Amino acid sequence: MTTTFPLLRRLSAFTTDPDGGNPAGVWIGAELPPPEEMQRIAAKVGYSETAFLAPSSGADRTVRYYSPRAEVSFCGHATIAGGVLLGELDGEGIYRLSTAVGEVPVTVRRQDDHFEASLTSVAPRQRAAGEPLVDEVLAALRWERSSLDPEIPPALAYAGAWHLVLATESADVLAGLDYDFDRLETVMAAADLTTIQLIWREDAGVVHSRNPFPVGGIVEDPATGAAAAALGGYLRDAGLLPAPATFLIRQGEAMGRPSLLKVTVPESGGITVSGAAVPIEATPADAEDALLADADRRARRYLAGVTEQDVFPGPQALAGLERFDEPLPGHGLPAESTLQLLDEAGSPATIVSNGPRYFGFVIGATLPAAAAAERLAAAWDQCASSFVNSPVADRVERTAARWALEILDLPRRSAVAFGTSASACGLACLTAARRSLLARQGWDFDADGLAGAPPLRAIVPESVHVTILKALRVLGFGTRHLVRAAVDGHGRVDPERLPELDDRTILCLQAGEVNTGEFDLFEPLAARAKDAGAWVHVDGAFGLWARAAAGLRQLTAGVEGADSWTTDGHKWLNTPYDGAMGICRDAEALAGAMNSDAVYAAASADSQKNLGIEFSRRARGIPIWAALRTLGRDGVAELVERHCRQARRLADGLRDAGFEVLNRVQLNQVLARLETDEATRAVQQAASDSGRIWFGSSVWQGRAAVRLSVSSWRTTDADVDASVELLARLKART
Repeated sequence: MTTTFPLLRRLSAFTTDPDGGNPAGVWIGAELPPPEEMQRIAAKVGYSETAFLAPSSGADRTVRYYSPRAEVSFCGHATIAGGVLLGELDGEGIYRLSTAVGEVPVTVRRQDDHFEASLTSVAPRQRAAGEPLVDEVLAALRWERSSLDPEIPPALAYAGAWHLVLATESADVLAGLDYDFDRLETVMAAADLTTIQLIWREDAGVVHSRNPFPVGGIVEDPATGAAAAALGGYLRDAGLLPAPATFLIRQGEAMGRPSLLKVTVPESGGITVSGAAVPIEATPADAEDALLADADRRARRYLAGVTEQDVFPGPQALAGLERFDEPLPGHGLPAESTLQLLDEAGSPATIVSNGPRYFGFVIGATLPAAAAAERLAAAWDQCASSFVNSPVADRVERTAARWALEILDLPRRSAVAFGTSASACGLACLTAARRSLLARQGWDFDADGLAGAPPLRAIVPESVHVTILKALRVLGFGTRHLVRAAVDGHGRVDPERLPELDDRTILCLQAGEVNTGEFDLFEPLAARAKDAGAWVHVDGAFGLWARAAAGLRQLTAGVEGADSWTTDGHKWLNTPYDGAMGICRDAEALAGAMNSDAVYAAASADSQKNLGIEFSRRARGIPIWAALRTLGRDGVAELVERHCRQARRLADGLRDAGFEVLNRVQLNQVLARLETDEATRAVQQAASDSGRIWFGSSVWQGRAAVRLSVSSWRTTDADVDASVELLARLKART
């Protein structure tokens, strides 16, 4: 089976029994993760050390070591574990590991049914330990100085990390180790010690050892290769062991994890420490964590490249999608390979809407806070229908609803339904409109349906958005029976030519016409509707956010007089797809129309399952809450105002380049064209083919046009200027 990288394995070193030795994590990948990620993984693994090796192939690797608390300069048992894993993956041989303290060669050989590894340390060093340090350590250990072995004086020994060597004459003293964890940690941290190497020499060939490791958050290591190498160097260089020599260290027995370390001491140079290592069976939680960490790494790598990747995928990336055309597996394939396929074939074929130069369809990028909240909420996996299904989703979405009404300055008692899109939320609002108007006529829609019901009319602008048409079609109004309201040259409903309204009319208006970004004149239109008893619904998918900016608020004057509104989070608020809001002034009207209570699933009238289309749903209001909380009132205003300013900058640049700008650019929309329809379509295609920018085509007043929407938080003025420069060059070629 092909090995998928990165991988995270657990092995126990200096043993052939998974229940013995010293466990270590070993991570191998193409490149080392960032330090904070290595620290997170090491803490999750929970062993005294985890080794991180890169790249994923070859004899020369870089390695770093982390305890659950901090980076460690060198770790012997994790090196042995890493060497054995390299042997299992790539075979016997010599692997040269570049550590933080120097090169450490590791020789790997197969012995019967397992691998063994031998590391050769960097040049060891040793010096006498000061009496004050020894006294402080003895006090923390609760040892008497009289218990020390006079033939092996206390010393500081180094072979990649510093260790204090203390030898006792008594096996019982070593076996009875019971030390003050906090006190010893403080002393060791001040002296920059990695472990305390406590030994009792049984004879010339066998040493028993215990190694407290409180600075790493570990009470004791059952096997310590780095300390073993340091001990060998100390004994040789202090003249306490004639070289060459070999001796064994028995460790971990008091912990129930017996370990055996073979120490080979040459006449000079590094000390060789050898031992076996065996895999520890991974738990399902281990596999899940590794998979999610891999997904996070891949996601971060994708985001790091959004400024360089083609905004619209090129032919090679599109051809790579053929990898998904595979038969349904008879037996499940590894989750790692599934994620790898999705990334390798899928990521290059994305539209980089989460980048700075995507100007299509008023699609915003995703704010980091909103993306992170979505990630956490996905881990929760809540069915956010009501409080009983998810108390946290219910509470957070209520807060998000309250904040949305406040920042949009809409009636504060309105109901807010969080749904997939303005399409779904518009359907809910228009359903409430129909039900309410029929109720005013004395018709019980819930009981009697539409058959024989009083007829209703729906009036829409000639420039109506397709999602409103879709909702009305689904509701049975029939496109042939819709009444079209005449619009002016900006796409706004002309109040002077508005069809007659009555109390059986739904009037649909727009806050942000899809091409021009213009706003209907809400004050006179809403006043006439109110006088007639009509219902006013406003499609404000992106334009409603103009109310959050003081300098743009006048564009929406009177919109608060409507009966219902829809707006998206995934457009201008820059939340992840998908997330939108349906807002209804009469909360009971929306709750009555959308109620989905059952004998087994009753909830309050304002539960989300009773306000929107979905019964089972995810908490789409959570990323909206995260965006509003992170941006605040001022941040939302700045985002909206900046995009409008950048749209004007873009329009000015296009005019200078010879484009005809067709709209007044009051908002974040720029509508433009060239002299001929052919030239307009050609420049749009050339821009897409360039990979540096993407925007859509449209039709305005019967002629081809291009439509650029500035709505990504990532877009800078430099991106706007570069886009103008590119379009000027492309125009010159058409």
